[in-house]
Amino acid sequence: MDNTTKTIKELYEKYGLESEDIFPHKHFTIITRQGIEKIEAKANIKLDLQTEVVSPTYCAMKCTASIEGKEPVIMYASALNDPRLKMKNCQSTYLLEMAQKRAISRAVLKLCGFYTLGHFGEDEAESFQKATPTDTQIDGLEIKRIIEELRTDACTEDRAKEIYTHYQAKYEKDTKWGAILDVVLKEFGVDADTLADDFDFATRGEV
Repeated sequence: MDNTTKTIKELYEKYGLESEDIFPHKHFTIITRQGIEKIEAKANIKLDLQTEVVSPTYCAMKCTASIEGKEPVIMYASALNDPRLKMKNCQSTYLLEMAQKRAISRAVLKLCGFYTLGHFGEDEAESFQKATPTDTQIDGLEIKRIIEELRTDACTEDRAKEIYTHYQAKYEKDTKWGAILDVVLKEFGVDADTLADDFDFATRGEV
């Protein structure tokens, strides 16, 4: 596990973030509004909001976030939706509310160290909204979950063998599952023949 991954994992644990609070988006990781609220509550962040601009088509907010013992963070955010100019950075017509959500999200994530790790709030852009995952994304999350389990101290060799034989059957149909098999062999140092002989994967259920 590299230092960045370790830091991210520690932050997730520190602020009680779970899988439903986070989802991937291209090159970034998006934290849901619920996740932002968890961080705010866990860190006991004090927020000071100030309205900078209010109009029917454009609003801007300033948010100062502070935690005892740390320098406050000041972030700005806006929401634009002007049909006449065909310019917008959000679909909603509730511009003041959206600018407020964005300002809070940015300030909270900046203060708690998430921004430098490529994490953004889901209200930052319309494209960041959580969509129904594709089959490929679902499989990717499953692979990630199993690999993370294999790398924990709680994963026993018997459990690793069970995982190996289950995903060996899947690998025969789709090679993407090979990533899991590779981690089993690397983490437990057991050769593939031994793992396969110990279990009859045809009788195994879901992992």
